Amino acid sequence: MQAINDSKFHRITLKGLKQSSLVLIALTCSTLSYAQGTDVFGPVRKERPEPSSSDQTLAFEVRFGPYLPNLPNQANLTPSFGDQIGRSHRVMIGFEADWQALRIPEILSFGPGFGMGYTKLTGDGTVTDARFTNSPYTASLKIWAQWVEAVLRVDILQQKFSIPFVFYGKLGAARATWWSHNHPYYNNQVDVSDSGSAQGLAWALGAMFDLGFLEPERAKHMDAISGVNHMYLFWEWYQLKLDDFGSGVNQVGDSTWALGWAADM
Repeated sequence: MQAINDSKFHRITLKGLKQSSLVLIALTCSTLSYAQGTDVFGPVRKERPEPSSSDQTLAFEVRFGPYLPNLPNQANLTPSFGDQIGRSHRVMIGFEADWQALRIPEILSFGPGFGMGYTKLTGDGTVTDARFTNSPYTASLKIWAQWVEAVLRVDILQQKFSIPFVFYGKLGAARATWWSHNHPYYNNQVDVSDSGSAQGLAWALGAMFDLGFLEPERAKHMDAISGVNHMYLFWEWYQLKLDDFGSGVNQVGDSTWALGWAADM
């Protein structure tokens, strides 16, 4: 009886060893195959694929900077308006959108751009009328400028060598509409208002710093999710020469600089 039980025990043990060996062999083959991109059930799927960059066709910027129109002493806005309004700089706030219509990969892009900006100047002055010499009044001037330009961007350093700087130039035309308003203190019933417009050439030179350089992996992930290729801080020197293309006086134009934030999409 004891011999029969020993025989059954040996058969069960051998069967268990064979099954365990088969399981170990299967697991080993599966591990080796997984390392090569496949397993016993077929190809292994990558858990987190590398994000792909989206197309880059549009640039958008928000900008601000000092602005003081080149008002002559005897401008036709009001008598001695340039002196009466004050000579300290005010801030112009604006935006611009550029279409990168022509693009040479990893080198440059070229296309049209459109932008606009707004500023308001206020100050106290004195009436120069002979009847009311040195009588005080308040004055204000509002300027709304728009421009259309051809934009050339050179981004070979950023695209090809991972140096986070982009340089650009702009050339085009601009137009500004202005509104002036004077209110003398000596007569609350009198308001002197005027308005007009001027146009001329516009140009700019600038440099941009790619913020994605600080966190490249996050920048790639954001591009895959939102379609924003890059974000920048930029500095620009520009001029709005609003002299009616050389036939008039540059009354509301300026040569100045701007700072801002920009994005490629």
